[in-house]
Amino acid sequence: MYVPITKYPWGGSFCPEAFAEAKLTGSGLKFRLWCCEKHPRVTMTKPNSLVCLDSCLEVFLNPYPDFTRDYLNFEMNAAGTLLLQKGPDRAHRSFVNLAVPHYPQVRAWQLPDVWGVEMEVPFAFLQQIYGPAAPALPQNPVGNFYQCSGPPQEHYACWSSPHSPHPDFHRPDAFREIPFSR
Repeated sequence: MYVPITKYPWGGSFCPEAFAEAKLTGSGLKFRLWCCEKHPRVTMTKPNSLVCLDSCLEVFLNPYPDFTRDYLNFEMNAAGTLLLQKGPDRAHRSFVNLAVPHYPQVRAWQLPDVWGVEMEVPFAFLQQIYGPAAPALPQNPVGNFYQCSGPPQEHYACWSSPHSPHPDFHRPDAFREIPFSR
């Protein structure tokens, strides 16, 4: 099932279509996101750099909403550079250590009129960062999907619109249950 990332609650003159797909596999949660953008902006190549200033596709995910308020933000540009943080809100986030076992890997791809990313979040990785008290498997995962870019074609798209007068993706109140296929 494809999820449209086509709501632009903060306007903008450049509004590319973007989509997400989420699958539940035997070993983790697999995400595929793509954007109809001919010339994606790519300037960030170092892990955990500000890829949101590039053309960026994002998965915000709380795999255990009944267990914790902490969610993960996976932000990826067209080069496959990943920024990954964990926390309950914008003000209380920390980077996930790159050396954590089973750290998600991003595969980026590009065609003439579209670019995208694919990533699997292993269950073993979730157990590592949420701890042994967390459920073995995600339970009713919630989150949101986003597509954005900094200047010169600044824009902010989402699947579920946050209630905020200014661009702000760190809004768990806008998270919805993610429709995973098998």
